[in-house]
Amino acid sequence: MHEQTAVRTYGVAEQFRLHPEVKAEVDEGYRGLANAFPDQVNAPPKKLKDDAPPGEHYAWREMRRRQSSARICVAHTNAGPRQWCPFQRCTTRREACAETRGHPSAARC
Repeated sequence: MHEQTAVRTYGVAEQFRLHPEVKAEVDEGYRGLANAFPDQVNAPPKKLKDDAPPGEHYAWREMRRRQSSARICVAHTNAGPRQWCPFQRCTTRREACAETRGHPSAARC
């Protein structure tokens, strides 16, 4: 699902209005939300134009790196359960998995 569709569908913007103490670190897909709630939503800095001085490019890369580093721990936490999903299934025929017969998770094999 596209980020803006999720924002509209699940009422994320309304939640920010109802709970002004909530803060969020988001990626570039939520730029509109960051523009609407600048005190609550922190998005990566906008990309600089090519003619910007090298010092500004360096500062821009550093700001993006810091913002990304702050978000990555949450992204890894959210990805954890999805990474374990393949281990819930047998890779062979169910009949060949004697130790899983009758187990509640055997129906997913």
